[in-house]
Formats: sequence, C-alpha cells, structure tokens
Amino acid sequence: MRTDVCTFRTPVARGVTMLETVLAAVLVAMIATTLVSGLAFMHADHQRQQSKLGAAEVANRIMLQYLDDKNALPSDALAIAYGAHGELRYYWKLDKDRVDMQMIRPRAQSDATRTSGISADRLELITVRVWRERTPNVNPALSGVPEDFRLARIFDPVALRNPDSIWKAFKTDQGLTDWLSRFQNLPGGE
Repeated sequence: MRTDVCTFRTPVARGVTMLETVLAAVLVAMIATTLVSGLAFMHADHQRQQSKLGAAEVANRIMLQYLDDKNALPSDALAIAYGAHGELRYYWKLDKDRVDMQMIRPRAQSDATRTSGISADRLELITVRVWRERTPNVNPALSGVPEDFRLARIFDPVALRNPDSIWKAFKTDQGLTDWLSRFQNLPGGE
C-alpha cells in the first residue's frame, strides 16, 4: 500500500504591481486620447467641408439666378439660410467687370467678326463671392474678411444660355426690354 505524502506549498501571490497598473492606465489613456482627437479632427473637417460646400452651392445658385433673371436676386444685405434646417447662413456679393481680351495672332477685323459671333468687346466677367456668417447678423463681406468661396464666369450678355432662359426672358415685357437693352449697351454700338 502506498501512501501519498501530501505537502502543502505556500501559494505564490500572482498579481500586478502598482507600476504595471499605472503603465497600463497610461497606455489606455494615450489610446483613448488618440482616438478622441482623431474623431474630433474628422468631425471638424467634416464641418469645414459642409460649410465650403454650402458656400459653393449658394454661389452657384446666385450665379444661375443672375444669368436667368437679374431682377429676382435676393438682397445681398441679408443672409441666405442653407442646410437641412437652415443652420448655415451665408452673405454674398456679385461683381461685374468688363473683360479685356487681346488676340495672340491679330487678324483683320472683318475676319474676326465674320468667323465668330462673339465679340471680345462685349464679354463680361461675373464674380460671385460668398462668406459664411460667423457672428449672428454681422455681414463679413463688409469687414474685409476673405471670402469662403468665389465663383467666376465669363458671360456674353447677348447670347441666351438655354431654351428655358429664352422663354423666361421673352415671357414678360420686362424680360424682353432687358434683353433688347443689352444690344444698346454694347461697346462700339449706338
């Protein structure tokens, strides 16, 4: 018969030292800080992109509305609400300048006007600048702040853009008068 001798060992304490606990907490805090700052950056970048996209959309709408019907433009003194709930507000300014074009290889004047219906003297540069409202009811366009978005287009005032704009221009007496007045304001003409 065999008897097993049972010896009792003193259990060795397996645990974590205070230093290991502090280092683990510091690593977890560093990882959490990195994740939170990355998410905050992505959120702020998304907000900037949404703001710029809104400014581009407002500039495009103002440009198209100007090209279709100058008299229907909203007041540039009031902010335009944009977004699903109108949370973004934008101010805008429209500038119109003459375009000075010079031919690289000058041709005879009769050849230039005969081959193209566009006269370089009548072209206009239309620029729409848009600012996002940062302070409620304060127009940043008046304070010299750089614009958030700028849209420029070279425009021939005599040419009509599409069938819709032709129909809209000739539908009312005012539209027809405006379109005919474009011919009177041409340089070199009476």
